[in-house]
Amino acid sequence: VKVSSGGMVYSSALVEGIYNAVDNGADIINISLGGYSYSVSEQNAVNYAVSKGCIVIAAAGNDGADASLAGKYFYPASYDGVISVASVDKDGVPTHFSQYNDKITVAAPGADITVCHPKEGYTVSSGTSLSSAIVSGIAALAHSAAGELDGEQFKYLLMSVLGYG
Repeated sequence: VKVSSGGMVYSSALVEGIYNAVDNGADIINISLGGYSYSVSEQNAVNYAVSKGCIVIAAAGNDGADASLAGKYFYPASYDGVISVASVDKDGVPTHFSQYNDKITVAAPGADITVCHPKEGYTVSSGTSLSSAIVSGIAALAHSAAGELDGEQFKYLLMSVLGYG
């Protein structure tokens, strides 16, 4: 579900997109966008998705190198019920740009990832959006293999595999 228009994303479009995805049968929702303002309507949309069994995964944000923003909550990644994904490099070292705070659930590769860009072909990119996409892919595989798997079950499975559960 596309929620951006001309590179801009409005909270109302994000909320509508989450409800639309859930109501049309989405099992996993990946959100690779955000900002620093808490929104009750966005949290309510996430709550709705979670209540319907959706696994909601979001990018933790790319402003970790900015001292004024480092450690701040980035939304929707920091909402209750969301699996918040930070970035690490190929050696598992936290990337300088990734947000880190007490709402982070897991970190995944997000530095120097080869991607296929619609206009540029194959290119190398970095960001927590790539990290959250990787975790969303893992969620899709787990959901497919395990049948009905909600966000809490996936989080438990993920933490168990990583040795934290």
